[in-house]
Amino acid sequence: MIWTDIQQSITRTDSTSSSTEEDDYSATSRRTNLKRKASMNNNESEDNTDEKRKNFLERNRQAALKCRQRKKQWLNSLQERVEYLANDNEQLQLQANVMRDEVLSLRTLLMAHKDCHINTNNPMLAHLE
Repeated sequence: MIWTDIQQSITRTDSTSSSTEEDDYSATSRRTNLKRKASMNNNESEDNTDEKRKNFLERNRQAALKCRQRKKQWLNSLQERVEYLANDNEQLQLQANVMRDEVLSLRTLLMAHKDCHINTNNPMLAHLE
């Protein structure tokens, strides 16, 4: 009986110590797994951050391209407007010069006929007398 008690005691001690060893092993294993997961999450986080940065840079590149295109279009439109207004101004100046010449020739003609007494009641000629 003593022998069986000793064997049972040894078995209990062995099972307790093996249980403790298993607990130690499983705790170590869990810590290692957590570290791996943390490392994987960190790598995934870095990959995610890199991907976000690449996406941001691509969107920024597209926005800059669009902005440059709009600016170029605006400048072309502005240049067309400048050309149109310059041509319009030139036409108006030519027209003004033609009208000035016509006014001068009409005044000259009127002055030439200032002494003619065709109709003195004409209000247009009243200021010439």
